[in-house]
Amino acid sequence: FRDRRRYPTASIDPVGPKPLLRPFNNAHPPFARIAAAQALSEIGRQHSETREACVEALASILKSYATTDEMINGFVISFLVKLQAVEKLPLIQKAFAADRVDLLVMGDFEDVQIQLGLLDKRRTPPPPTPIVLEFVSEDLLDELLTLSRHNREKKEKAWSKQAR
Repeated sequence: FRDRRRYPTASIDPVGPKPLLRPFNNAHPPFARIAAAQALSEIGRQHSETREACVEALASILKSYATTDEMINGFVISFLVKLQAVEKLPLIQKAFAADRVDLLVMGDFEDVQIQLGLLDKRRTPPPPTPIVLEFVSEDLLDELLTLSRHNREKKEKAWSKQAR
């Protein structure tokens, strides 16, 4: 019961994705759309028979990446990654290539590939975020990026252990 209060989506029955797609228009605030996308992800994770429908519903949201807020695109991509939706990688790549994904949510396309198990480690340095660039010296930025890489590698190892 405690988990259900903390994570309300953990108790959602697999009603299908259609009702959760209603908030995906500009009339609803971004966080309502993100919450609906998270619910789709949780339903797909907890009810394997609905995974494909939930992945398709999330992908249908991402198909509008050009006109959707970058933060929402980032969260939708993170939820597709949680569902291990490797089949949606070309669509995800298009959103990143169009510069329509907030890198603060999930990282860049290389981070997505690492999370999906398609790359073992980064091949390029991670892109610095605009916020960090404004306030941090170059030496400190290098130090932060090294620490970030180290922390990300630790998280990846923990996630891969959980996936097994």
